[in-house]
Amino acid sequence: MLKTRGPGSKITQQWSAFLRGQPTQEPRFVVAARQAAEAAFSELGYPLRRNEDWKYTNVAAVAQTAWQPAPPAQLVRQFDWEAVRVIIANGRVLDVHVPPASANKLRIMNWHDASQKHVDFLESHWNRTARWSQHAFAALNAMLFEDAVIVHVLPNQDLDLPVHIEIYQQANEQLEPQAVFPRILFVLGQGSRASLVESYSGGSERCFTCGVVELILERGAHLSYYKVQQEHPNSIHIVQAYARLAQQAELQAYIVSLGGGLVRNECDVRLEGEYGSCTLNGLYLARGKQHIDNHTEIEHLAPACTSYELYKGILSERGHGVFQGKIYVHPGAQKTDAKQTNQALLLSDDAEVDSKPQLEIYADDVRCTHGATVGQLDEQQLFYLQTRGIGREQARSLLIYAFAEDIVSRIQVEPVRLQLEDLLLAEEGLPLERELRRLSLP
Repeated sequence: MLKTRGPGSKITQQWSAFLRGQPTQEPRFVVAARQAAEAAFSELGYPLRRNEDWKYTNVAAVAQTAWQPAPPAQLVRQFDWEAVRVIIANGRVLDVHVPPASANKLRIMNWHDASQKHVDFLESHWNRTARWSQHAFAALNAMLFEDAVIVHVLPNQDLDLPVHIEIYQQANEQLEPQAVFPRILFVLGQGSRASLVESYSGGSERCFTCGVVELILERGAHLSYYKVQQEHPNSIHIVQAYARLAQQAELQAYIVSLGGGLVRNECDVRLEGEYGSCTLNGLYLARGKQHIDNHTEIEHLAPACTSYELYKGILSERGHGVFQGKIYVHPGAQKTDAKQTNQALLLSDDAEVDSKPQLEIYADDVRCTHGATVGQLDEQQLFYLQTRGIGREQARSLLIYAFAEDIVSRIQVEPVRLQLEDLLLAEEGLPLERELRRLSLP
């Protein structure tokens, strides 16, 4: 049995191949951060189910596997929509494409360039938002990441094109267990507006993605953030996003999980300046034996901030969904307005969902609510559609699609929205013609 923590622990020895492959000639503060993360991970160990935050998710499959670094991958992707584009394959930045119209509005760096040429910027922002000292997998990433992408949108810029960061794994031919540690730092300058699309694909049943995303929004910045996860249905995906919002900053986030076997999406938001605003929308589909865990924490540290959450899950066969959402209102964060809603649709007797909404409030002039509902399809709605000449199976699929479309329709990046709509239609066995989206019932 692998000892998971404390003096004499062998936990970091499990990752010795990764430690040997770390980049060399890094700035001193990065080396120190790696060493501190290694010590933190050795002390924290893998989270056990007696840890309240991991009560419903078992990571034994991670702890008991001898993971190896993923080999270099080839650039094989083709894209049909225009964007500022970054490709991370098997943990390494392979390609960066910035259209001329956006070139003067932002700068994009890989880890080597940032750590050699932009040390002051890196030291001011790197690893400042991620809670690696408290979260084991964030510490593991900080300790082992090999490459990273750093995006800095300059102040008072309005990016017309979205920034699309695609992260994918190419499994090795021998299907040996392989792990990758993608890392993203996105800094949005004062008064700027941008959209960030972060997509995950590829992999196999022997692949593990352990990622960290840091989002820093300076005063008055506005970010629309989209995460779409479509990895192999038996892969492991644990990615933590940390956001820090200054005064009057606004974050709109959309977290969509359609793939993966064991999935943990974490979203940790700190509203640090007055009149900040955060909206978290989530959608996940769990089928087969998929386990998808969404864990959110929103901290209100400043007065007059707002936060709204809406997460929806669709579970069939033996799919298992988890939602744990916490709103924490600090002393002095008066005039806070926070609302949290979680809804789950169970399509089989074996599907399961665990929901744990939380409020922790230390201010007296606030408006905070939370709620959770779990149910099945409404038989009366099914009957109504059938009376309009729609077969029962198609009526069932339409109701499922409508449940999910409530989230998808809010996505402002059209290619992403249309892709997800097509995937949902295909998932439910509906015809792909987009006229169905404009279906008018008599």
